[in-house]
Amino acid sequence: MSVKNLRIISLTLLLAGLIGYIWMYRQTEQALVQKQLVLQTIHKNYLNNILEHLQQEIDDFTQMEKQLSDPATGSLKNNLLPSGLKGRPSRAIEGALILDDNLDVLYERGPRLFTDSRGFCLLTDASSEGVYTCPIYKNTVLYSYLKREINNKIYNIIFYRAVNDSLAREMEALTGIPVAFMGVDDPAPQREGYEIKELLLTDVNNQPLIKLASYFPTRESHHLQRLQIVVLLILVMQGLALWATDNLGETAGLAARLKEKNDKIQKISRQRETLVRVLSHDLKNYLTRILGQTELALMETGLSASLTKRLKKIRESVDRQTELISTVSRQVALESGKLQLDIREVKIEALLHEVRDIFAERLEQKQLSLEIDNRLNGHHLLVDPLSFNQNVLGNLVSNAIKFSFPGESIHIRSRVENEKFVRIEIEDHGMGIPEELRRNIWDENKRTHRPGTSGEEGTGFGMPLAKKFTEAQGGSIHIESESIDENTERHGTRVILKIPYN
Repeated sequence: MSVKNLRIISLTLLLAGLIGYIWMYRQTEQALVQKQLVLQTIHKNYLNNILEHLQQEIDDFTQMEKQLSDPATGSLKNNLLPSGLKGRPSRAIEGALILDDNLDVLYERGPRLFTDSRGFCLLTDASSEGVYTCPIYKNTVLYSYLKREINNKIYNIIFYRAVNDSLAREMEALTGIPVAFMGVDDPAPQREGYEIKELLLTDVNNQPLIKLASYFPTRESHHLQRLQIVVLLILVMQGLALWATDNLGETAGLAARLKEKNDKIQKISRQRETLVRVLSHDLKNYLTRILGQTELALMETGLSASLTKRLKKIRESVDRQTELISTVSRQVALESGKLQLDIREVKIEALLHEVRDIFAERLEQKQLSLEIDNRLNGHHLLVDPLSFNQNVLGNLVSNAIKFSFPGESIHIRSRVENEKFVRIEIEDHGMGIPEELRRNIWDENKRTHRPGTSGEEGTGFGMPLAKKFTEAQGGSIHIESESIDENTERHGTRVILKIPYN
């Protein structure tokens, strides 16, 4: 092959690499933007769903008010309020109030609202039927209100849902993205390592109601920048290779130099393959888009049982794939030293409360109870709260749920072990771990995953990852288990963590 033809080929490869770089960069950038839009849409729809339920409660009450009064006494039938309102018992509605014309409480269910707060809300906001917000001791409630005269008596009816950390955690669990609420004119609080996207939520009359801030990790943008640098370096190397071809025919040993250039081209090809693997990591962005669209579809009313079942299967499959990608990414980041743990003092009560909230639905679906016996007496764990809850405590509780039989209990016990460590035990009475799996339970290269008691699937990465993150935070992990085949009466698993504390 002549030097001229080689130069033409090299130039063609350079131009193809440049075009490919521009295309891949734009696709990755668009996927990142689309992911943020999908997650914000899920957050907005979640809150709009609450507002619609509050408004619907007003409509239902208006339609049923004739059935709610007792002709003999002229008062409301308490046994019909509000649980007697047939329709949508939902987590969107947290409480209800019935007040007389003097704002004295006749009926109350749910989190209690103090008298001065009720008066403030009614006098300043609620002048007619609709959905409103009301600040209560630095918090806020979304509430619907109507005023009715029944049998010559005035009744004020309120249905409400608190806007607080609990609701924020629900929304974060739905998408994995932290959120915060604030007044319409208030600035969103900054968080280091996150960029903020704000959404203005309006009421049923399209009036400004409350502002929602979604926090997206800046590391995704940094990943895009690193990708750009890697590709530019590859293009520079291709340019150097093109420049070097000018002298190929001028010296002796042309065959040897061509071989050297061929080795360089192969090296560049391997670097391209590495780049493709890096890009494949962005599959998680596309999975997130699929999950977001599935969640939006499940929010639609009137879906058939068959379609709902299929959508839930899609959601479960995407969840498993996303979990696998996240697990591998965090493991690689930890082993390479790129994942910086934020070790600080943390109350175990906060961690356990978060775990209970995260797994509440799975526990209920499987008819399991989570029993907590905390005897740390105010001591603080020295851990990175995010990785400890996600990759250690969350993994262990998830496994306990997966391998427990319906109707059983899972126990979490904590106490001081010695002057340096606390002891945390997660125990179940499920199917246990067979001996051959126990031998390899910490080896990520051995296949140890198996279906749960209800056919739940797993990845096999959970226990090795829990060990790595426990030891990275100065702790240790130990497991004791007997399978149901080894002991039909006392089967189950107990995982023992020893964690530094202050």
